[in-house]
Amino acid sequence: VAAAAQRIVHVLDYIAVDYEWAFEDGSVVDELEYREQLEFASSVDEALAGLGVASDALLGRDLAALQAAIQAKRPAVEVARGSRALARSVREEFDLHTSPPRTPSLERGEAVYARACASCHGAKGRGDGPAAREMIESGCWP
Repeated sequence: VAAAAQRIVHVLDYIAVDYEWAFEDGSVVDELEYREQLEFASSVDEALAGLGVASDALLGRDLAALQAAIQAKRPAVEVARGSRALARSVREEFDLHTSPPRTPSLERGEAVYARACASCHGAKGRGDGPAAREMIESGCWP
């Protein structure tokens, strides 16, 4: 349960930071990035349901409000505020602690990123990895 709740918090933190990259002056400039935010919010919905959180519970209602804000293409500051508030509520609900039990290893983080992230996100995190191109070219990703 704690691991699933922690993944939810990570996804919400990602939405809070990354949503703004899909927009410029209130318009979608990166459709792929915007769709990713919709998918991440949907994955939070599924994960909360998997943890037994009902859609009419406070967490479920807060998530519905966040999803509505993303779908309505609300300003990044509003989506970030809602996403961070929901992440705080998930931490409280599932008694999660935010500091790591030990100092993270930069070397391990680099290795994990190279293995699990760089193929899509690219070496510098710009979304220009070879798998990203392949996904777009094959039509697997819009």
